[in-house]
Amino acid sequence: MKYVLQLIIKVLTYNRREHVNTMKRTIYLFILFLVSIMLLGCRSGGNGNGDFDKEWGKFYRLDLDGAKAVIRWPATIGDNQVGKLFKVTNDNELVEVDALDSEGNEVNINFMPMRLCNASPDYLMVWVSNDQGGDTPGVYLIRKADGRIYPIPPEAGYPADDLCGPNRNRGQTVQFDPEGNLYYITRNGRLVKLTVGSRVTATFISDKYDRNICHFWVDRNGNIMYNFEYPTYFRLVNPDGETLRTFTEHYGEEKKQAVNFFLADGELYIAGGISVPGEWVIDKITYDGGEVKLTEYNRGPDPEGLVKLAFKRAYHEVNLQGHVFYIDYYGFFEVYNPNSKEDMPREFSFDEYFLDDTVYDYDHTDKELYFIGADKVPDARKIIRFQVETGTIETYQVTSDYYVTNPTSYEKSFIALGNGELLLEAIRRADDRRVLLLVDSSGFHEIAEMDPKYGDIGICFERIPFHVD
Repeated sequence: MKYVLQLIIKVLTYNRREHVNTMKRTIYLFILFLVSIMLLGCRSGGNGNGDFDKEWGKFYRLDLDGAKAVIRWPATIGDNQVGKLFKVTNDNELVEVDALDSEGNEVNINFMPMRLCNASPDYLMVWVSNDQGGDTPGVYLIRKADGRIYPIPPEAGYPADDLCGPNRNRGQTVQFDPEGNLYYITRNGRLVKLTVGSRVTATFISDKYDRNICHFWVDRNGNIMYNFEYPTYFRLVNPDGETLRTFTEHYGEEKKQAVNFFLADGELYIAGGISVPGEWVIDKITYDGGEVKLTEYNRGPDPEGLVKLAFKRAYHEVNLQGHVFYIDYYGFFEVYNPNSKEDMPREFSFDEYFLDDTVYDYDHTDKELYFIGADKVPDARKIIRFQVETGTIETYQVTSDYYVTNPTSYEKSFIALGNGELLLEAIRRADDRRVLLLVDSSGFHEIAEMDPKYGDIGICFERIPFHVD
């Protein structure tokens, strides 16, 4: 800056004896003026947001001490609907989460989460806005162990809000591999890999021409299977994104029809039928660094095409203790059992428990699946529990004091915390007020009440499987 001012003074003090053209002098002054403005702008942080950028630069961690779940709670700033971040503590209190600097002091920024998801056992992922809900400072990983935040590089792009179809963030838009790398589908349909060290680095690993990716799995070796263009076009790539094999329509000597694929015991499986109707088949995919091998894992009769239809129509896919389930509104199929191939796939129906097509939502802990829906008793809501070890379904809780509506897009409104505890968003029938409930073996317990002006806006839960030290 010092040298720029000296140059301006020098130009201004030029006289006629130096024979400097007046027009040239004017041009020089104009250029120097622009340079000065640019330099001053850089010194202030640019765009007049120096203070704002300075505060965001201090943002180092989130206060997740004592949290067993994190909640994105709707809020309104000005005329914009945004969200605040809260935690449910071990004693079931609802406490706002503070943004902290590296010293543990509160940072005076407006941390407004727009989306929240469980990225891996170690990290949450959150994308945030400023206090007016405008341009976002970015997407962050949050380490569950201590609340430390890691900015995700802007060039990685934003994670997709959900997969194709009504998955509502249940379909693994964000995944991880055994090395701790994370993967997600971007909003423009690319697949990105995140590596966490002292900072986060990002690499695109899908073919640059692949679009409409909405389903993928990562095996134990970091190989990735994803669909592209059409639901039944699949590509297998290695951790560097090099194509290992592509599946389109039919493959193999029997012209097997690939309908879906899943992950079990760290290995990839492709499921579908064969060109001759009446059978279903599941093949195991292995890659040892040489060639991709397909080994038939299981097959069986399917004269009415119900199993093949289940592969195709599944809205949610859940891997629980090594068991793989395809779930829709009418029930669920177990398609993989690590202990036996007999009687696979097997179907479980909701008909005995719920009214037709009214299953609201589900979540799972390490050993159980929970579902909630409209009970056959009028005006009642029922929660049922499936225990994977015994393969049995039982009624867990029933209430007529609350009712539940489907969550808005991208939101999650029902989560299992473990030890038989569930968090649930519901509406109190007595006065139509929206409340946050804890459900356990003793019943339904209110934790907090939401301002009624938010109507049927959904909130988003994420479980933290261990407490912050």
